[in-house]
Amino acid sequence: MDNPKLTWLKAHIGKSTKNSPSPFAHWLDGILEEVDFGQLSIRFTVRPDMTNPHGMLHGGVISGMLDDIIGTTVATLDKEQPFVSINLSVDFVQGARVSDEVIAKAKVIRNGRTAVYVQAELFNQSAKLLAVATSNLVAVPQRS
Repeated sequence: MDNPKLTWLKAHIGKSTKNSPSPFAHWLDGILEEVDFGQLSIRFTVRPDMTNPHGMLHGGVISGMLDDIIGTTVATLDKEQPFVSINLSVDFVQGARVSDEVIAKAKVIRNGRTAVYVQAELFNQSAKLLAVATSNLVAVPQRS
């Protein structure tokens, strides 16, 4: 079965997310590491503009990284209609600092016709868990 979104993503492995159709992904500027049907990983380098006043990776940025990879992972399913998050739950486990490499990994847990459930995790370069997120996404009508 032809899956043009998955094919496009696989062609961008090793490239910056500045190629993404998402302006937020441009700002995050990650590197697409792995892509498969229902699974994805992206590596990010923590920049000063991603930190809180304590010099730690901001919780909002962590949530944004995980939300963005969740949405991109749903794109690997090549659904006919777009899907949007209706919730996002994030648990913060450990922090990261400027220049740290962090890796976000997401996996579709349930691939329904109108709802998709995805889990994502963020790790540091030593494979220590930094955060865990879950999200439910629902189909929305195509805009004309």
